[in-house]
Amino acid sequence: MYSSAAIGADGTRYVGSTDNNVYALTSTGELAWSYTTGERVDQSPSIGSDGCIYVGSGDNRLYVFEGPPTPTPTSTPTATTAPAATSTPTAVPGLSIEPGQLQAGKNFTFTINLTQSINEAFDFYVLADTQFGPYTLYLDGRVKKGIKAIYKNVRGYRAQFLKEVRCRAVLPKAMGGKEVTFYAAVVKAGKIPPVSRLSQLSSNTPYVILLGKSKATVAP
Repeated sequence: MYSSAAIGADGTRYVGSTDNNVYALTSTGELAWSYTTGERVDQSPSIGSDGCIYVGSGDNRLYVFEGPPTPTPTSTPTATTAPAATSTPTAVPGLSIEPGQLQAGKNFTFTINLTQSINEAFDFYVLADTQFGPYTLYLDGRVKKGIKAIYKNVRGYRAQFLKEVRCRAVLPKAMGGKEVTFYAAVVKAGKIPPVSRLSQLSSNTPYVILLGKSKATVAP
């Protein structure tokens, strides 16, 4: 074993291994299921707010498990795909990000919709530009100050990605009545778009492959 374990609500432990496998172990230590990826799994799995298991492999793919892989029940983990969101925004060509209702003092949601294949290595960003500065939004619900790629050097993508994320952070009361701009950006791997502010980012900015952008006002 290599990575540390993520523990589910039922006590199941999920861990990656140097033998290329992802393992699920019951609370008593028995093997529940395993899944073989294309390379060693050094990264620790994480459990999203939707209950799905997210784990990256050395084969440069993100694996998402809704439950045990086949042939046990019906869900099959697929590289670089995610489960359908509970609400469906209008599909648009390329990439979009749609925030849910924003209210000061409460958690918030957003939905990512990627409908276009990407045929080159890329980094993926999900960001919120606020009066307090930019924040990075992770697909497991974490929110961190600053600008960081949530996935790096992804080797292409050939499937639709649609996911609703519930963020763990609560919107500060001071943001009531203020505007927040959300960005989802696919950028050439290892490159930084030459802008000094997020508001300057556009689909024509160098190194930007796809860009989704949406504005919303926080209710008091």
